[in-house]
Amino acid sequence: MMNISVRNEDPVVVTQMANTLADVFIQKIPSLLAVENVQILSKSELQKNLKPVSPNVPLNFIIGAILGFIFGIFIIFIKQFVDQRFKTEKEVEDFLQLPVLGTIHKMKQK
Repeated sequence: MMNISVRNEDPVVVTQMANTLADVFIQKIPSLLAVENVQILSKSELQKNLKPVSPNVPLNFIIGAILGFIFGIFIIFIKQFVDQRFKTEKEVEDFLQLPVLGTIHKMKQK
């Protein structure tokens, strides 16, 4: 058993392509594989209630949001891990093993 699947924007073209491919398959396969009992179980038919198979916008949005969140968290962890600046006086004292003599504070802008 073989299933033929065709994708295109035009449903009429898809139906014609699938049926033509099935007809050619029936004509050519007996000579290629030495099989005589080749038949089509069902022809492709154009249906009235058509909806696109892809893109699936809600699914793509959810996947993009989840991947974006994971990527953002990953970037934050990498940035924190790679950052080697001193942030407090205690870190400077621990690193240099010397007391801090003075600090410069940020001034508020007016």
